[in-house]
Amino acid sequence: MREEGGIFVCERGQMPTSIDLARRLREYVAGETPPKVGTSYTAGGSWFCPACGSQLQEQKSFLKCLGCGRELGRFILYLLIEFHPHSKIGQ
Repeated sequence: MREEGGIFVCERGQMPTSIDLARRLREYVAGETPPKVGTSYTAGGSWFCPACGSQLQEQKSFLKCLGCGRELGRFILYLLIEFHPHSKIGQ
């Protein structure tokens, strides 16, 4: 990802973020972890930490970074999946 005009752009997926998602990603990088939610979900696929770039490991209601230990909560994942479609990588 690169920062551009107050938002982030995923270069590989050709996807710009919204202002709200950019704010939440900055909070994540600053170490402000969102509260855990009891509802479990499955993110699927390969995910990487916005803070350090390490792979994320899927757990019950969040993704945990194997590098820095931060947790990517379901609210950020929801925003990434539902409102920020990536182009089909590899086509």
